[in-house]
Amino acid sequence: MLLQDTLLKEQRNYYENALTMYNKNRQLNHDFKNHLLLIDDYIRRHHLQDALTYISDLTAVSNSHSITFSGCQEVDAILTAKQNLAKKQSTLFDILELSIPYNLHITKEFAMILATSLDNALEATNKIANQSKRWIHILIRYDDTYLYLQIENSTADLVEIHNNTIASTKTDKETHGLGLISVQEIAASLNGKVKLFYQDNTFSITVMLKYKIDNSSN
Repeated sequence: MLLQDTLLKEQRNYYENALTMYNKNRQLNHDFKNHLLLIDDYIRRHHLQDALTYISDLTAVSNSHSITFSGCQEVDAILTAKQNLAKKQSTLFDILELSIPYNLHITKEFAMILATSLDNALEATNKIANQSKRWIHILIRYDDTYLYLQIENSTADLVEIHNNTIASTKTDKETHGLGLISVQEIAASLNGKVKLFYQDNTFSITVMLKYKIDNSSN
């Protein structure tokens, strides 16, 4: 349990750091109109080199961090951080669907499930020697009762699943799969379900949690 608590603490710290990075990028996008006004002013005063330099600086900042907007700050922070990490390790990070109502209150527990599951996917894809075969697909959807999370990723190794758990053949069985155990324990505490599947070098995890819309602001 001590190791498990340590992993949970690390995920919480990572989530808080990701949220900080997300807010900084969000501020940059919020200020974009002001950036355009300044560029327009440079052009009107025929300071073309200043305008070009300013555009170049903005492009460098924008390209350094991709940012995802779903309307849910917690989810966006995690997806943005993991997407940039995937880019660094040459892994295709494809968000197939991201449908979250604005008044759906996302808990930090779900954010930890999302972050941990993506960490596992990134770790698996990073082991694939052929970078063109590294990919992760993400789907997050709400259907008025349940919040669904599905993450699929390519793998280099065969994954054996027994009783909805990964059968480890590694020598470090004590630590292997702790991330998945964490996800399953958090989901269980929220009366949720976790389903694992593997076929043809593709691993997927599906998490289903019961959520209610917050109508207090209406």
